[in-house]
Amino acid sequence: MENNKKLIVLIVALSLIVIGLGGYIVYDKVINEKEEPKSTDIGKPSEEENKNMTTSCGLEDLNGEILNFPTNNDSDVVVSDGKYEYNNYFINFSYNPDSEDYYTDYYYLEIKDKNGKIVYSNNYVKTEITGSICDGKDYSMGKTLKTVPTISNGKLYFVSISNTCYKYDEDFEFPYYSYNYVDLKGDASKIVNVQNMKLMMEGAAPDDLQCEGAE
Repeated sequence: MENNKKLIVLIVALSLIVIGLGGYIVYDKVINEKEEPKSTDIGKPSEEENKNMTTSCGLEDLNGEILNFPTNNDSDVVVSDGKYEYNNYFINFSYNPDSEDYYTDYYYLEIKDKNGKIVYSNNYVKTEITGSICDGKDYSMGKTLKTVPTISNGKLYFVSISNTCYKYDEDFEFPYYSYNYVDLKGDASKIVNVQNMKLMMEGAAPDDLQCEGAE
């Protein structure tokens, strides 16, 4: 009889232990579960991202002197098959097939004197340029202008890719688009820069145009 009592006591004791252990597990895992701290920064841009979003994309719309680019040649300019003749200078203007490697259209400009000597040449002339309207790091197309080389008041005006560059952002430098003229009544080998423009490169810059003086 006494053995039965001991057995009953042992069973009761083990039951209490099991119940207590189960209660502790339930309390620890369910009732007392710690809440994960809620982040208030989810989806919020970091300080660096915010800085980049508000930084200008480094481009500009067409403005300034380029808007006065001449549209007509002087009446005494002789034009024939893409060639101009003026004041004993002969100007050849043609598409540059090598520009296809850069995914944009460039044209070749060559000026010869009356003896057939090349006094000036440029492989990267642009016949049309487009500005950009910036909004943070995004941009949309701005004004578009035809810039076919034109002789006005004895000066040959044209736009080309410059070897002088500007800093687009921390990682890239782009060459300026350069608005120029040569005086065909004087020394046609002397190039006068009218204006530099920060315009978007439609493709890669030509390999032989090394950036100089990036700002």
